[in-house]
Amino acid sequence: MGSKKKNGIFYNNLPWLGDGNFSAFIPTLTGKTMDISSNPNAINTTTYYSTRNVTDNLPLMKVIQTNRNTRKLYLTGLSIKMIDSDSSDTAMKAYTVKIRWDDYDVKQDVNWTGDIVLKEQLNLLQGKTLILEQNKTVNQIGKGPVSNYFAKTTFLNCESNSVFNIAANSSVILKDKSSIVMNGNASLTVQNGGIITVESGSTLQIKAGATLNLNGSAKVVIKSGGYICVESGANINLQDYNSLIILEEGANYSANPLLFSSLSCVGSITKIGNGSIADFNQDVYIQNQTISASRYIGGKNIYVGNHVTTSQTTGDVLINNGAIVVFDGKTITFDAGFECAVGSTFEVKNH
Repeated sequence: MGSKKKNGIFYNNLPWLGDGNFSAFIPTLTGKTMDISSNPNAINTTTYYSTRNVTDNLPLMKVIQTNRNTRKLYLTGLSIKMIDSDSSDTAMKAYTVKIRWDDYDVKQDVNWTGDIVLKEQLNLLQGKTLILEQNKTVNQIGKGPVSNYFAKTTFLNCESNSVFNIAANSSVILKDKSSIVMNGNASLTVQNGGIITVESGSTLQIKAGATLNLNGSAKVVIKSGGYICVESGANINLQDYNSLIILEEGANYSANPLLFSSLSCVGSITKIGNGSIADFNQDVYIQNQTISASRYIGGKNIYVGNHVTTSQTTGDVLINNGAIVVFDGKTITFDAGFECAVGSTFEVKNH
């Protein structure tokens, strides 16, 4: 209980009693800040009220006054900066404290766990990584049936009218059955080069009225065993041809049934914009088409030509001048009737 592991080294201390350099409350000349991206965050501490009785020489723990349990961690713009203007003076003295209420920027890599709620705004700055994972600190009586730990799985619940921005080349990773839930009128925007990765057992849910914007080469990647649940009425904007939602082989159009009930996920995603839904669980047939704008075409096996399937009208496939087309699949077959005009480009990727 009194140990801390930092950079592979164990330290014996009591940081919650102000012991040593691990206290977040010791000011420095440049300032010590607690905000949305610091550790600890400037959010409430989870408290669990219980009683302990002894019956027949056996301890019995039970929950009391459940309405007092502060289970949810609310993200806010609160920032507290403490400054020591003269660190050489070790006597009793005054410190400078600066407080902001609108600092929503995550400025460093962070790992978050628990029942997290976003009511206002969250900005993951350029090149930073946010990982949602399993909390392994005991904060409930009994192991969770899904998590198999003495804590529930992690949820980031983005409430109505909240804004979640992921800057260029930043990443959000969902692991250990973690979930992001976008409620109606909430928005999630990923800029060029940003990526959201949903690992096995984890879920990205976009409810009706919520908005997902992918710009430039931004991507949402659902790994094998991962889940994406998009409800009818959700707004999916894939702005550019390389703005992609990628479902790897084994990914699911659903939400983890161990964590979600009464699901209303659609079996296919309706989107606007020039981007694509690349589902590597399904074969793709390109027939009787003229492609004049740049496109990314992804699928398990891709067939291109004037008679590669009987489910479409027979006709040639032409890539017009200026278009860039990327074919990404396990196999790509070009049959008779495929033409690439002068000035156009096509690229083949072996997925």
